[in-house]
Amino acid sequence: MKGLKAVTSGAFSSKESALAVREAVISLLTSEAALETVQSFSSGETTPRPRVIGCLPDDLRQVCHSEITQITTWSEERWALRSDNSVALVDKQEFEATPASLRFSYSDSLRTGVEPALAVRGLLSGIRSRDVADAFSHAYGDKIEYKSSDVARYRDGHYLRRHADTFADRVFGVLTFLSPDWSHSHGGELVVEAPDGSVDCIAPEPGTLAMLPIRPGFQHLVSRIRTSDWVRFSVASHFSKGGSDSSKADAGEIV
Repeated sequence: MKGLKAVTSGAFSSKESALAVREAVISLLTSEAALETVQSFSSGETTPRPRVIGCLPDDLRQVCHSEITQITTWSEERWALRSDNSVALVDKQEFEATPASLRFSYSDSLRTGVEPALAVRGLLSGIRSRDVADAFSHAYGDKIEYKSSDVARYRDGHYLRRHADTFADRVFGVLTFLSPDWSHSHGGELVVEAPDGSVDCIAPEPGTLAMLPIRPGFQHLVSRIRTSDWVRFSVASHFSKGGSDSSKADAGEIV
């Protein structure tokens, strides 16, 4: 965005920058590529494919990345599988005592919001906007609502094992990758497995937005980070069929 540096302040951006991020996200998620992807998720295809639908302009991605690296309220979390296939948050000692096959995830999460990171808030505001929900609903052929977003940081050794996410009427997800300078040696790819055994691997390239189906038989994971020189910042957003208890969709405010 022209003049972006002029509207930033210290580690965090101005509302003008946040609104530019929001506008860019809405444009990407209501683009022809995104809506064709949503339509494929609702069709009779047995193996709809995850797809990259575009990238944030790099100046806007940089603002979001700069902000998210300054947030200090990250919580390192370890989750383990239980015998009933549920997952539970456990402490370091219990996690290390858990068999490797039952260690579900190890990463950093934000549980207290993204204040005062206005650009990141703009990104989230765009994802959950009414414009996006309405466009998705039209393409899907059924009411679609924003459900939730997880803001995550994956550092050296962090990962998320394969899982399905088939709950709360979820039907697809949107991944936004914010980190620069990714290479194959870093790890952190999104891997999606289809019921027919096919596998798609989506690289966390800077600014990429990707969409993936959530339905029975599909599994996805985040491969282990294999370096201390690169950190994966990402936002995973989930969309559900209407009728479930969705989070509010905003009317343009930065939240």
